[in-house]
Amino acid sequence: DTNIFRFSLAPQYMKKKKLDHAGFCALLREHKILVNPSFANDAIRVVTHRDVSTNQLKVFLKTIKQLN
Repeated sequence: DTNIFRFSLAPQYMKKKKLDHAGFCALLREHKILVNPSFANDAIRVVTHRDVSTNQLKVFLKTIKQLN
C-alpha cells in the first residue's frame, strides 16, 4: 500500500485547455488542492496524508471532473 499515485492528462484535454501538467496543478491550486507535476512534467503526482478522509477524496475527484 502507498499514499502516492500518479496520473496523466489526455493529450486532447491538454491541447483543448492549453495546459500542461504544471498548468493543471496550478488550476487545482486555485481550488485549494495541492498536487505537483512530475519532474519531467509528464504526469501529476499526488501524495495523500494518512488523515485524508473519503470525503476529501470525493471533493478531489469532483473538482477534477468539474475542470473538464
